Amino acid sequence: MTEFKWATYWRNSLADADSSKGILTKKDIASFTQVNRDIRKTGKLDVDSVDKMFADEDKKTTVVKVIYRPNIKTLKLIHGNSQKGIYPATFTALICPLWVNRAGLLFPAGPVTVPRDLLSPLDNSQLALGSVDALDDFLTNSTLMVLAEGEVPDKADKAQLLQQEDNWTNYIQHCVDLYRTICTKDDDSELNELYTLLEYSWVVKSDQSTGMSKKILELYDAIISKKPELPLFESYAKRQISNFDDCIKPEKSISIRNGHSSDSYALADAQRDALTQALCMQEGDILAVNGPPGTGKTTYVLSVVASMWVDAALKQTSAPVIFAASTNNQAVTNIIDAFGKDFSEGKGPLSGRWLPDVKSYGAYFPSKSRQEEAQKKFQTKAFFEAVEDSDYLESAEHFFLECAKKMTDACSIDAVRKFLHLQLSTCQSQLEDIETSWSELCVIREQVLAEMGETPELTIKELECSLLDAEALSQKTSSERKKWKQFLASESFWLNTFSWMKSIRRKRDLYRELFISDHLSKDILDLVDNLETENIETLLKNYQEKVDRQSQSLSSVYNQKKALLVNQKEIEDCWATLAKSLDISTDKPSFDVVDKQADIKIRFVMFRLAVHYWEASWLIENKKIGKDLNGLKKKTGKSTVISRWQRRMMLTPCIVSTFHSLPALIAGTAFNDGNFEEEHIFNFIDLLIVDEAGQVSPEVAGGAFSLAKKSLVIGDIHQIEPVRSITGAIDIGNLFSQNLITQRDDYEAVLKNGRSVVNGSVMHIAQAASRFQYQDEMESGMYLREHRRCFDEIIMFCNDLCYQGVLLPMRGKASNDALYPAFGYLHIDGKAEQQAGGSRFNALEADTIANWLEKNREKIELKYGGEKQLKLENIVGVVTPFKAQVNQIEKQCEKYGIKVGKNADELTVGTVHALQGAERQLIIFSPVYTRHNNGSFIDSSQSMLNVAVSRAKDSFLVFGDMDIMSASASTEPRGILAKYLFEKEGNELFFSTKSRSDLLDLCGEPKLIHNAKEHDEYIIELLGEVKTQVTIVSPWVQLEKLDSTGILHSIKATLARGVTVNLYTDRHFNTTTHNKFDAKKEKIFVSFCEYLALLGVCVSVIKGVHSKIIMADDCHISVGSFNWFSAARSGVYANIETSLVYTGALKNEIRAQSKFLKSVVYKEYPGRKVKNEKKIE
Repeated sequence: MTEFKWATYWRNSLADADSSKGILTKKDIASFTQVNRDIRKTGKLDVDSVDKMFADEDKKTTVVKVIYRPNIKTLKLIHGNSQKGIYPATFTALICPLWVNRAGLLFPAGPVTVPRDLLSPLDNSQLALGSVDALDDFLTNSTLMVLAEGEVPDKADKAQLLQQEDNWTNYIQHCVDLYRTICTKDDDSELNELYTLLEYSWVVKSDQSTGMSKKILELYDAIISKKPELPLFESYAKRQISNFDDCIKPEKSISIRNGHSSDSYALADAQRDALTQALCMQEGDILAVNGPPGTGKTTYVLSVVASMWVDAALKQTSAPVIFAASTNNQAVTNIIDAFGKDFSEGKGPLSGRWLPDVKSYGAYFPSKSRQEEAQKKFQTKAFFEAVEDSDYLESAEHFFLECAKKMTDACSIDAVRKFLHLQLSTCQSQLEDIETSWSELCVIREQVLAEMGETPELTIKELECSLLDAEALSQKTSSERKKWKQFLASESFWLNTFSWMKSIRRKRDLYRELFISDHLSKDILDLVDNLETENIETLLKNYQEKVDRQSQSLSSVYNQKKALLVNQKEIEDCWATLAKSLDISTDKPSFDVVDKQADIKIRFVMFRLAVHYWEASWLIENKKIGKDLNGLKKKTGKSTVISRWQRRMMLTPCIVSTFHSLPALIAGTAFNDGNFEEEHIFNFIDLLIVDEAGQVSPEVAGGAFSLAKKSLVIGDIHQIEPVRSITGAIDIGNLFSQNLITQRDDYEAVLKNGRSVVNGSVMHIAQAASRFQYQDEMESGMYLREHRRCFDEIIMFCNDLCYQGVLLPMRGKASNDALYPAFGYLHIDGKAEQQAGGSRFNALEADTIANWLEKNREKIELKYGGEKQLKLENIVGVVTPFKAQVNQIEKQCEKYGIKVGKNADELTVGTVHALQGAERQLIIFSPVYTRHNNGSFIDSSQSMLNVAVSRAKDSFLVFGDMDIMSASASTEPRGILAKYLFEKEGNELFFSTKSRSDLLDLCGEPKLIHNAKEHDEYIIELLGEVKTQVTIVSPWVQLEKLDSTGILHSIKATLARGVTVNLYTDRHFNTTTHNKFDAKKEKIFVSFCEYLALLGVCVSVIKGVHSKIIMADDCHISVGSFNWFSAARSGVYANIETSLVYTGALKNEIRAQSKFLKSVVYKEYPGRKVKNEKKIE
């Protein structure tokens, strides 16, 4: 059965990840056994170590698998200070899986590898020794003989001993080759100065997991050994939907959606549709709900839980067992926070809880190490143990009845519960009436449309007119016929008697014709024309019958259509009455209006009724236990655990935990073979909610799916990805071992289905397993679309980057009086540097951010503080790709008096993980990269900028080198961001930066120049002194400014001395007006470039340059805000420009700057001096 092969694969991958961490904690180290480093030479463990490895093993066991860590490095104290926090305290660069027999001999058991957490790419890197690609290439192209367990000799004869020694030598050489090829950073002299190589190595049993994954591994072991029927886990492991079901329409689910969490806001359309599909899931179903940033995932989850809770109360069944889980504590605390504060309590007698000390609709079950801290903020196990108490129960009953008195005269808990259930049923009937009424209205409208068209009133009017005409014709025909009969009755007897005579007959016919022409209508004349008069009566009789039939038919149709309209009016009146009962006064309200109002007016009330219904049920169920209630707390039997959870769900409809803690919660003891053993309770949870599922790796969550019946998986594959612990080469080996692939080419298919631990996630698996596709152009599953967090301009960036325009911005555009633009930037000419571990930092960026925050604190707090008087620390968040930059910014913030940390009153500074699920009015992004590095890491994944930008409610501000933004291709993440940053001239921020610390070491303190006059004097003086080459970077250029300041004259003189003059300028700034192409400006700009080129200046045009720099003779650099060839020389801006002038050994810096500038040139105008300057003019 394939699902159990996947279980084994995920189990082994998780075990490999657990035992293959490179960066180690004290808890990890505590389980390791120290061994002499000489075993690298001997290939043999000492006796004591062998005894430890075989402890608790059956005597028949001859070999065990161990993990050998040959090289251990620990962080030194530098000048008495630890670098902990900046660098990992302890790491081991190699992981060697080995077999050891009882003689202590070691044999290769698997490929040697470098831990994944020490290889780039890493989202939150402190230390990277090499790259994943390099390791995979090495392992693919090298061979290493490894033994299966059955091939390891329990004892070795002389020949086998020699073979083992030979194999061991080859193995160690393989380790050396791998280390030298992959761990290039580990030999870095700077890194070696930070770390000490310990004089011993470590071994640990491979299955000796003491880490967070221990309980998950035990759960997988139970699945694999017992092989129970697990419909949901089978779907998780195998289901791949290609033919999707149609989504259930909201009109068909009015009475299914029974609960709502808010009395102020209804669900958005996409939330409502996703709720419908969730409530209609069958056992074994997995529903993916794609939730991009700010689309109301929390509100949606609360409504799912509320609806399920209400539905169970209506049916008077057990409370549903709902667990919400994710991969880390940040994600789960976001969920539990929502259950504590995002359910509305309402107003009136139903508001609040009717039990004392119950503060939330969720409970949090963290790991043991976090329980003490968690119970200070959340309802935890300690909360339940406090309320599952006889004394509490007695006081709670009294409290409940006192609260209930505001609604009912019922004087017992059971009577109150019956009253609440009756109220619930009444509300349910209201929803059913709405559903029935709307259904009838739709049917009648469709019928009217089909029978009477789009203008039924006109149709009925036309029918009425036709009927009147028909009736008039019938009456007229009857009258004409009567005249004719009267004429015939008065006709001469003799004329008829002798009509056989031709002359008399002729006379009679003439009389008749004269009567017809004088007394009958034209219609009758036309009818009887040329007809023998003897036949007229028959004709008139037949015509009369025909006209009468037509009249009767029209009358019948008219009456039927009239009745149809009357019926429609009655149904519409009924619909309007229902709408009016929901306080809707709109004429002919739509389904959406009524359904959304029902959320607030009916479903929310149903939720409040259910809250108290379940409170009453909890009191009744606990009272049944009686005196045994206190004694049950320590009982762990399966039946006790099951009934305990069912009772607890009556108080808090959702329990929240991490996947690492969940297996222990859904387990109890059972008596088997004379012993009490812990058993997992499979298929127990009614609904498993996976939050931030795009961050959860398949192997971490897989086991939990065996404990549940259905799963709602919520997340976004375009945000943070799972932490990867296994490389591709190891992954392929694990898949081969379970026959999940039979050849290497099969691996691509595994990578595509989302189940691989290398690139998959629970969200990918859920998308593959979902029966619906809400948005054809996007991933499978439901899709939340309405975005309300950010200004429209901000979320449109995310739409362009990831979501193909699917998101619907609902907040509106930034106001004209906004403190900062929706997208803003401050250009900083800093330098990206790399610390010994590989993580990057930019000291000038860090200082500028902290300085800017300190200088702008007052106006930020004045603008955004509001009634809550929020501080800057609560308003702003700072995001950067690199852990080293986090440390730099934190250090600078502290210097400027800004509190930094994870507490509520501290500024959050971190990588994108730090603001997971959070939002701030202002987000500052520190890209770190400069012209000294290309910044490609930011472009390696859309998720980084998607998460960073979507945290910003009002403004996303980039503080850094804008040239590396402009240099990226327009389709790359940086390129898309550049479009938004430079879209408006008003997006640029202005702030004076300090000097670069690295240049201070080379040049000493730089000279500071102010205002336009000093800048002009500086450049003219420099042009007069430069000996070989000068490079000027000026984004804007104007010939008039060059001429009027005398700079043009100085350039000519400099060229005349044989000095090379280079100018770099920007295409966009010089050819657009208000960000739109200006053909006239382009013509002037081209003429300017051609003119300077003819003078001998080498002009290079760049697509996107923001630096204002001058570099000369490898020893001069000036950096600042002054546009050398275009800046205003008078007015308000003339006196605020500043630049820093560095003089010293700047060859390498100038070379780096020049290399970047040359790499991004769009068009060149090579200097070619013309002797006769008049020809140039």
